[in-house]
Amino acid sequence: MKKRMVGFFILAVLMVLFVAAVAFAAEAPAKEINPTKAYLTLGILVVAAILFFTEVFALPITAVLVPVALSRFGIISPKAAFANWGDTTVILFMG
Repeated sequence: MKKRMVGFFILAVLMVLFVAAVAFAAEAPAKEINPTKAYLTLGILVVAAILFFTEVFALPITAVLVPVALSRFGIISPKAAFANWGDTTVILFMG
């Protein structure tokens, strides 16, 4: 059972890294890309994936940590990070 869990974890991390690599490789004007912010975002993504898969914290706490980290590192503004939390669709699925 543990080998299967490790295999899924490694597969998930590889998929996340592949998607991130494809996203960062997309053509964009060079002056719009800040490598530091890109690496910070990728790091936050990897840490969030690890926290989701290992469930070190409850899943809602991990979900809240992502926009908090993005806004604390200055990648996006806090207003943009939490903008969709009041959306009616989000409220509908929260139940």
